[in-house]
Amino acid sequence: KEYLWVEYLCISLFLLNTVVIANALEKRKNFTCACMGGLFNLPLGYVSLLESLTMVLGTIYLIYKM
Repeated sequence: KEYLWVEYLCISLFLLNTVVIANALEKRKNFTCACMGGLFNLPLGYVSLLESLTMVLGTIYLIYKM
């Protein structure tokens, strides 16, 4: 596992992103979604939280399967 540090960096960033999204949703702040929010004026929602959690789980899978 030559590049394992990259996977740990990714999981750290995704976890931080998940915490920030959950905090914003809990405080009911009106942010625009980063993916398509600029084009369609979509608010930050639970889909963004689910997307971030999926990225965390995918990175964990890569760490243990490679």
